[in-house]
Amino acid sequence: MDWTVYSREGSSHSSRKLRLHRRALNWKSSMAEPRLVDSDVTEPTTIEHKCEEMFVGGALEQKYNYIVYHFDANGAYIWARTYVEEIKTVSVHGPFESRTTRELIQGPLDPAVLSYLKRRFKTIKALRSEGYVTIWSGD
Repeated sequence: MDWTVYSREGSSHSSRKLRLHRRALNWKSSMAEPRLVDSDVTEPTTIEHKCEEMFVGGALEQKYNYIVYHFDANGAYIWARTYVEEIKTVSVHGPFESRTTRELIQGPLDPAVLSYLKRRFKTIKALRSEGYVTIWSGD
């Protein structure tokens, strides 16, 4: 397929026809076909966007604007939270026996939940005995 480009040069406004060949530009080989990837093995059962404000004497003292992801994964409950002000980082909590009891159970975090979070966040942190620690960081 040929492309035709017209340009005007000088004050005479003469037209010059330029033929650009797709092959000469190597257009086809340099342009990859777009493809949609949606490979989440699991999804949150619920996503909540919350905004909590704390007032002292009528003045706003603190504001927490955050999103919570709830997962039921292989019989365990896991939740994750990201603050809108730090949207590239998420903290993950669990695994728990259930959402209602929040009784911590032994075992690793579900790989499908971690995969879901890795596709959306640059840093994943988890609460440990020493505080929040980074368990994954992407470039």
